[in-house]
This record gives sequence, structure tokens and C-alpha cells, in this order.
Amino acid sequence: NNPQGSTGPNTANLNDLLKDSSVTDPEAGAVLSRVFVQDPNIVGAACVGVPIDNLDTDDPTLLAIVLDMSGSMEEATDGVIKGFNEGLVDGLNGAKGGAEIISSLWTFADTADCVFSHVKVEEVTRLNRKTYRPGGSTALYNTTLKAIMGLQGYAATHQKGGIIPRCLVVVISDGADNVHGHTAAEVRT
Repeated sequence: NNPQGSTGPNTANLNDLLKDSSVTDPEAGAVLSRVFVQDPNIVGAACVGVPIDNLDTDDPTLLAIVLDMSGSMEEATDGVIKGFNEGLVDGLNGAKGGAEIISSLWTFADTADCVFSHVKVEEVTRLNRKTYRPGGSTALYNTTLKAIMGLQGYAATHQKGGIIPRCLVVVISDGADNVHGHTAAEVRT
């Protein structure tokens, strides 16, 4: 959501989120523990997906898409739906190596919602005006942190089987977090 009177996207929060950070931050473990304790069901559910035996590759890429559904995105509804369906879903399905991509979708407004968890690209649910209905605040940091934790949990199950997946997080938002459950620094760690 943009500050009162602003006409363009507010990128300050996204810039904070994407700054370089050190994984040796002593707070990292504490932050992840707090998130899991606050909402163990949603984060735990996001660690479930395609079993190792059902993967067609030994070199998977795990993709978590974090999609803003707050009220400020309402004017962009048609563009978001088209971009997600044609740009992401169709693009990944047609891409060389698309079969190696396992995706999850997290949407957020006031709270985080894991729409689907770690499915093959051809099983990704397309958006429409019934499934993408913007409204509410912007829980950008809370949702991004939960998506990262879901990737970590799912990746850990594959690492036990000898598969080391690449992990990618894509955030689609107009910028500003205004729910304040977690900070950009906590997400970066």
C-alpha cells in the first residue's frame, strides 16, 4: 500500500527486504522459531509437496511465489492475473527444464495464505477473478518469511534423499508492508 497521496509504487519496503544480508545473523534461528510457533499449521503445511519418488529430476528448482492481494493491488487485478497465468505459469510450462520446477503460491492481504504447496508446474492453479480478489492490508514480510520457511522445510525432506534443490522466491507486490509482524531484517536472515 502506498502512503497517502503517493501515485507510484512504494518500493522502500521491497528495497529493505532485498538488501544484502548475512546468514550468520544470530537472530535468524530465533526469528524462524517465532514464526513457526505463531502459526505452525500454515508453515508446516507448506513443507508438504511432491514426494521424492515422483520427481522426474535429480536437479529440482523450488519456486515460492509470494503474491500481494492487498487492497492497493485492486487496480492491477487484470494485469496481475494475466501476468501470473501467461508470464509465470505458461512461461514455466514452456520453458526448457520446466519439469524440474516445483512451485508453491502464497497470497497475502491481512494474513498469509498458502494456496498450493510444492506442485509440479503443470499442476499450478491459474488465477482468475474468483481466486484473485484484492482487499485488506499488506502482510508482505510475514508472508515472505513463511514462504521461505516452507521452502526450507520442503528442501530439507529432499536433501535427506540426496537431492539438493535450488530455491527461488518471487515477490509480486506494489511494495509497502503495513502489518508489521516481522521486519525486513528478520526476513533477510
